[in-house]
Order: sequence, then structure tokens, then C-alpha cells
Amino acid sequence: MTVMLGYTNTVVTAVHVVITIVFMISAILFGYISDKLNGKKILLISTILMAVFIYPFIYSLNSKDITLVFVMSVIAGILIGSFQGVFPTLIVQSFPANVRSCGVALSYSIPAALFGGTAPTILTFLVKNCNSIFGIVYYVMFGCICTIAGLMYLIYKKKT
Repeated sequence: MTVMLGYTNTVVTAVHVVITIVFMISAILFGYISDKLNGKKILLISTILMAVFIYPFIYSLNSKDITLVFVMSVIAGILIGSFQGVFPTLIVQSFPANVRSCGVALSYSIPAALFGGTAPTILTFLVKNCNSIFGIVYYVMFGCICTIAGLMYLIYKKKT
């Protein structure tokens, strides 16, 4: 945000603080809600919303409109929290007790290393080759599509 978009360090820090605070509150809230409702459906809805939201969010960053950036950051925090508040319980419930520890460790750690660990390099590559910050949209959309496919499998598998 500072190098590519020209925001000051103060604005970037404020945006990160807003996203983090909203994320923490919404993660707790959605974790509680998922205990009462279907966590898989909450996760599916939040992933679909993130896929729809990512382009307007990146647009807001590119717009240089500070108010818009903060409003979109609040929405981003809610969406990230809605995912992270439900995901840990869902992944634990996806494995039988006798393989749960290994299953959770592998199914969480390998994608986190492959996608999260390489994200800065891949995003830098996409932004440079797309000549725009909107290259980030492709990466997030890819992650959303993979998540939606996995959730559809879990939802369908449970019904059969």
C-alpha cells in the first residue's frame, strides 16, 4: 500500500488495525453462530462473498478514497472473521478421532505453506505482470474456488 499505491504509513497501519480488530470480533461471533447453525454453509457463504468482494476491495485501495478504504476494510475484516471463526471447528470435525491429529495437521499445514508461504512472491509476480494491483484478485479468486470445491465435497459427502 505504501510503495505501490502511495499511502502513508499512518493510513496503512490504521487500515491494518481496523481489519484486525473487526476480524477478532467477527471470528468470535461467527464461531459462536456456527455452533448454533450449519458451519459448512456459513463457510460456503463467506467464501462466496469473499470471491464477490475481492474486486471491489482492491478497487477501493486503488481509488485513494480513505473513507471507502476504511469501509471496505471493515467488510474485509468481517469476511475474514466469518471464515476463520468457523474453519478450525469444521476441519477438526472432518476427521475421525483416530486420525484427527494427523489429518488436521496435514490438511491445514500443507496448504498454508504452499499458498500462504508463497503468497508474497506470487502476488508480486501477478501485480508486476498484470501491471496493476488487480492481479491480486486472481490469486484470491483461485483460493475461493478451491475452498468452494472442497466445501461442496464435504456438504455432498455428508448427505450421501
